[in-house]
Amino acid sequence: MKFKYILTVCLCLIFTQFAIAEQAEDFLNQGIQAFKQGNYTQATKFYEKACNDGVMDSCCSLGVLYVEGRGVKQNYIQAIQFFEKACNGNSAIACSNLGVFYFKVQGRGKNAPIAKKYFGKACDLGDQQSCDWYKY
Repeated sequence: MKFKYILTVCLCLIFTQFAIAEQAEDFLNQGIQAFKQGNYTQATKFYEKACNDGVMDSCCSLGVLYVEGRGVKQNYIQAIQFFEKACNGNSAIACSNLGVFYFKVQGRGKNAPIAKKYFGKACDLGDQQSCDWYKY
């Protein structure tokens, strides 16, 4: 009887996780649609929900919105935080964005060692362009 109860609880937890993941992907897709329509404020809201649920592409997209100041006030610190979260979640694009940010935006090449670290990680995650930049 106890085993049956534990099995039931485990199955409920698994199905709950699938539902949460599916909902998070829906938030990502709604964010993409809002972005395509130029509704950056709405896109930000959907990306935040998906990012909080662990969708790293959404965290990366939030970083872009904060760099560009679309739908939010431009804020490089926030952008870096979202890119780092996504990069730590193995988003090659986010790691590459951090590399570009540190190389071009922060210090105009003065932070090349930091940029190289992020290009290296993006390269390891399969981003060929970052591999090329890493060699530079």
